[in-house]
Amino acid sequence: MEETANSQNTDKPWLFKKGQSGNPSGRPKNTMKDFVSRKFSNMSDEEKEQWLKDNKINPIDIWKMGEGNPKQDTDVTSDGEKLQGVVVLPIKDVSTLETTTETSDSPSV
Repeated sequence: MEETANSQNTDKPWLFKKGQSGNPSGRPKNTMKDFVSRKFSNMSDEEKEQWLKDNKINPIDIWKMGEGNPKQDTDVTSDGEKLQGVVVLPIKDVSTLETTTETSDSPSV
């Protein structure tokens, strides 16, 4: 069993070995985020507001800079149930479609 696991790793050299880091150098240093953070930390509140106004930064982006992106994993549609996939197929012959002549405002089911 051990031999099979080792041979699978040698067959797939792009896979990380057990215990190997995917980012051995760590987080990059001196990123743009670090630069902006240092720049803003040296500004007064008035200077920050003026800079944001002068550069026409969208209010939503200003909020994201301060708070981060809003939580994206909220399930509002399925109550945690797995959603079923839907396949849409093209119609080959329109003449075979059934038509209805409903006059009510409510949709048909």
